Amino acid sequence: FKAFGGVVGRKPWWFLVIPLLLSAGLGGGFYRLKETEANDIEDQFTPMNGPAKAERELVKSNFPQDDADFSSQRLVTEGTYASLILVSESNILTNKTFMQVQSLDKKVKNIIAVKDNVQIKYENICATVNKKCVSNAILDIVEINSGSVDQTPIHFPMHSFENTSIFVGTTLGGVNTTSQGVVTSAKAIRLLYYLRENSTSSTLWLQEFIEVFKNESTEMPYIKVSRLYYLYFFILTY
Repeated sequence: FKAFGGVVGRKPWWFLVIPLLLSAGLGGGFYRLKETEANDIEDQFTPMNGPAKAERELVKSNFPQDDADFSSQRLVTEGTYASLILVSESNILTNKTFMQVQSLDKKVKNIIAVKDNVQIKYENICATVNKKCVSNAILDIVEINSGSVDQTPIHFPMHSFENTSIFVGTTLGGVNTTSQGVVTSAKAIRLLYYLRENSTSSTLWLQEFIEVFKNESTEMPYIKVSRLYYLYFFILTY
């Protein structure tokens, strides 16, 4: 250390300048940090050739998912979607409160992300059925009754709508019903907005969704808003 100290003492500028140059050169990589950021939970936490991945590919090959003819029951992943969970302290199924639910639904569908001066609209990236974005059944049920939830009898957990039975148990929460299963009140509604999978545009739109609803819970007088987006998924391995 005596000899090394002598070298430092005779040429101190070398030991000041060289570390600074090295730090500047190596630190330049941080400019590309965002581009190389790894966000895929599956790649980070699951084996590359895990048996579960092979089995998932088998399911996908036999039950392929088509975003143009979407069915949540055919998903082999959690899917790519945004979700709003709307909670009322009393009853969310009143006209006054439900108007806010409908307003928030319109707000979601009007969200626009921008990439390279190109607008990314919900209608351009949504999963579709019969060339229409997948809708939320609870909104359709009320809409067919002139938008008046007070005048709309909703059965729980199965509701008959347009010649089919719809399970509303994942849409309504905190439900009270009559002995015939007709909903008298509910404290929460969950809205889902499915998007096309494996799409950069869907990712950008989801980021804009989070920004739009970041402080929404403080702005609604009758309901509280929780927002959620889901893009990545876990795979069970063994």
